[in-house]
Amino acid sequence: QVATNCHQRVVCVVDTTTRAMTMLRGHSDPVAAIAFSPDGKLVVSGDYDGNIRLWDLQRRLARGGLHGETGRINGIAISPDGKRVAAAAQSALHVWAIGGGAYRVLRGHSGLVNAVAFHPKSDRLVSAGEDGTAQIWSIDGTQLHVLEGHTRAVEGVAYDASGARIATASIDRRVMLWDGETGRRLDEISDHSQGVRGVSFSADGRLLASASYDSKIRIWRLEDLSLERVLEGHGGSVRRAVFGPDDQMLVSAGYDGTLRLWDLSGPAQNAAVA
Repeated sequence: QVATNCHQRVVCVVDTTTRAMTMLRGHSDPVAAIAFSPDGKLVVSGDYDGNIRLWDLQRRLARGGLHGETGRINGIAISPDGKRVAAAAQSALHVWAIGGGAYRVLRGHSGLVNAVAFHPKSDRLVSAGEDGTAQIWSIDGTQLHVLEGHTRAVEGVAYDASGARIATASIDRRVMLWDGETGRRLDEISDHSQGVRGVSFSADGRLLASASYDSKIRIWRLEDLSLERVLEGHGGSVRRAVFGPDDQMLVSAGYDGTLRLWDLSGPAQNAAVA
C-alpha cells in the first residue's frame, strides 16, 4: 500500500496490486505529511494547520488525533514498534505516545523542522531542519549529535535498515552520509543539478534513492557512490522516493500531483497511480 494526499484535504491509500483506493476524509486543511505504521494497519497524517489524525485502515475510520502546539506539519513518522508518532513542525520536533501518555517537544533547530525519521532498532530519531543541520535525539528528548556540513536547508533524512547510516538531502544540491551512532560525516554525493528534497535507502542497504527539484530520481550504489540509474517521469519537483520492502519497486510523489510506482526489476518502467 501507498498513501498520498488527494484533493488536498483527503488521504488516499492505494493498493499497489489492485489499484483500489481508500479515501480518508477528516482534515479541514491541506494534508502535508503521511506515514504508515510498520504493520500497515494504521496511517497517521498531518496538515497545514497542525492537526494530526490517526486512521484505522481495516475499519477505514479515524481513530482520533494527537494534540500539541505544533503549527504546520512538515514531516511525520511512526516508530518501528508502532507506539510513537513524531512530527516535524514549525520550530520543533514533537513526539507523542499513541494512546496517550508522554508528549515531548524537542527544541534544537533554529528554524523550521522539515523531516523526521525513527531509528529502526533503538529509541533514537533524527530530524532535518531549515537551519542546514540534521540532529540526532534520544526519545527522552536529549539531543545527542548535531550533523553539520550542509550550507542550505536540509529537506530530507533517512536511516538505513540497520540504523548504522543516516542520509540527508539538502537544497545545496548535496546528499550526505553520516554514521548513525556518532554523527560523524562519512561521505557525500554532489552530482545533482538542483536541490535534493528526499532520500531513502534500499532494504538491503546497497542502494540510495534521491528525489530532486529537477523532476528526476537518482539511484546510487553505496559501495562506490556511483550512479546506477536515473528515473524520469514526473512533470515537476519530486518530493519523495521510497523503496518497496523487496527493493523491486520504488514509489515517488511529485509536485505534478502524481504518485508513481517504478518497477526496478528490469528497465525502469513507471505508472501513475494517483
